[in-house]
Amino acid sequence: MCHAAIHHYQSMRREGSIQGASPHQLILILFNNALERMTMARGCIARAEIAEKAHHIAVAASILDGLRAMANPDADRDMVDNLRALYDYCIRLLLRANLHNETALLDEAAGLIREIRTAWVQIPAEYHHFGNQHEPAAAAAG
Repeated sequence: MCHAAIHHYQSMRREGSIQGASPHQLILILFNNALERMTMARGCIARAEIAEKAHHIAVAASILDGLRAMANPDADRDMVDNLRALYDYCIRLLLRANLHNETALLDEAAGLIREIRTAWVQIPAEYHHFGNQHEPAAAAAG
């Protein structure tokens, strides 16, 4: 699944949607795309578009798997382990939603990802470029 997330990154880059984006913005783009795919899958379930639903869920799960793999191993170990477990849980919800055509499972996964996204957006701007692991990017550049 991680390879599909990388492919998704590359195709977005070709379209110019991520040129010049900071690492923080790139992660935000992934959150947004995963949430968009979950919303699209929800609509596909309502319209009984099974193949399209499966595609959107697979892309969303791939993005989440990529985010799970990118969790900073140098950060607080418990936080990283919990975040990875949460991504794994969301991926399992997506797979169950795909199998059983259950929009409630998509909604649960989307709600959890929205919470992570909200926390991500609240990170102060001086940390958006991931300079030194322990200092704001502006301080690391100076």
